[in-house]
Amino acid sequence: IVTTDPRKRLRLHFNIVNTGRRQIVAKGIYVKYKWFSKKKGIVFCKNLPKMLTEGDSIYEMFDEFDAIADNPCGIAVYDTTGNDYWMKRKNLRELLTSYNESLRNGEIEVP
Repeated sequence: IVTTDPRKRLRLHFNIVNTGRRQIVAKGIYVKYKWFSKKKGIVFCKNLPKMLTEGDSIYEMFDEFDAIADNPCGIAVYDTTGNDYWMKRKNLRELLTSYNESLRNGEIEVP
């Protein structure tokens, strides 16, 4: 979800939910910029790492998330066992569309 505050800054909200049966320890969020690249950008979170049992969730809000400005091809949560849990492409496209519309309408300023 992309929202703006009165200072015309980008605010990004993440809700991470464990929908599986096994518990996981969500360690962090990272952004990938090219599909075939191993280059990643790690996003530091206040509430992570955290153990999530079945149905548990974490809510993260970022006051400034400049990584969206670089047009990422993927955003994922990673855990302690090395698994990646990717944001659906449909949701990522909606996020980028919302960001670009906010830029065009002057609701937020370019980082």
